Amino acid sequence: MTLSREEILAIKAGYELDRLVAREIFSVGERKQWIRCYYSTLIDFTGEIIEKIFMDNLLHQFFALVEEIAPHRTFPETICKAALIAKLNSR
Repeated sequence: MTLSREEILAIKAGYELDRLVAREIFSVGERKQWIRCYYSTLIDFTGEIIEKIFMDNLLHQFFALVEEIAPHRTFPETICKAALIAKLNSR
């Protein structure tokens, strides 16, 4: 991932953030077709993200980030951004 924490926080919920989650959290390749998932706008997909973060052993860092970045964002957007930043920090 070449984005910084600030760049991740600046991305609006929607297609670009959803695509980034698919690529960075779920390892879906750029050229591989992926089913359009509304990770950053629908609460239905947040469980999948949290489960993947748990499997990657990033849960503690993830929840600290959720508390930090949650104000003024929707829950799905917060989950996406916290997962991406946790993944970024783990590298």
